[in-house]
Amino acid sequence: MKRVLIAVLALCFCLSGCGEYGPSSEKVREEAYREGYSDGHDDGYLAGYDDGWNDGMEEAEAAAASFDISDLEWQDTPDSTAFSRIGYAAGYKVLGVVFRNSDPRIYLYYDFPQSEWDSFRTAESWGGYYNEHIKGQYESERVD
Repeated sequence: MKRVLIAVLALCFCLSGCGEYGPSSEKVREEAYREGYSDGHDDGYLAGYDDGWNDGMEEAEAAAASFDISDLEWQDTPDSTAFSRIGYAAGYKVLGVVFRNSDPRIYLYYDFPQSEWDSFRTAESWGGYYNEHIKGQYESERVD
């Protein structure tokens, strides 16, 4: 539910023009016109101007909406002092971890790249890798 609320708020923010310097701001249109990006119509569309603010948004929202905990492929970590298990759902780019001291709570990390998962699961120290490369770097939530 928290993810859906965040996605809706982010979508509303982007659709409202993303603030003073968003794609619909007058300042951006004037600057683009001076640089020759206008298509000559006064419809707010700037030919050749794409700031990429919406790239992949629909795909990310669809993936987040259909993700389920059972989509994670879990790996037990009996040698780790930090985690009892770690898992990854490649199709959704979601990392799941269960800390030894918080079992059975699952912590999810979204938009987690496959390359980062490969590095994490093969790290010499999962706890050290987590603290250095994951903690605070990705949108996350706790699932009870």
